Amino acid sequence: MGWCGGGIEAGESAEAAIKREIFEEIGVRALGLEPHGQISFRFNHHPHWNMDVHLFNCLTWQGNPQESEEVAPKWFKTSEIPYKDNMWEDSRYWLPWLILGKKLKAEMLYGQDLRIVRAKVRLLEEDHKTKL
Repeated sequence: MGWCGGGIEAGESAEAAIKREIFEEIGVRALGLEPHGQISFRFNHHPHWNMDVHLFNCLTWQGNPQESEEVAPKWFKTSEIPYKDNMWEDSRYWLPWLILGKKLKAEMLYGQDLRIVRAKVRLLEEDHKTKL
């Protein structure tokens, strides 16, 4: 499991965008993407940073992850993910659920000091009645 991201281009679906971004950023072709939810990031003191992010799990791919200007891929055991050292603070609220295969909707509000002011995570129903 890894993280890649970028913007959705005009006429592009979220799934097509993440496939493109994964290929552009680490040089692999994502196979079997599964949508796992959305996160709304809000920055009251920097509203131009606000974004809505689509989450996908990708457990199969073609190729080997390669370093690029954007990212240096690195594998971690789930018990050794560097939440406090190398990641934005919000990751500790939603990433463990994603690793467990749960679908979720989340809202993350950052304060002026770029610390989490409010974190809300709602797990979606397992029977997929809730549309992502």
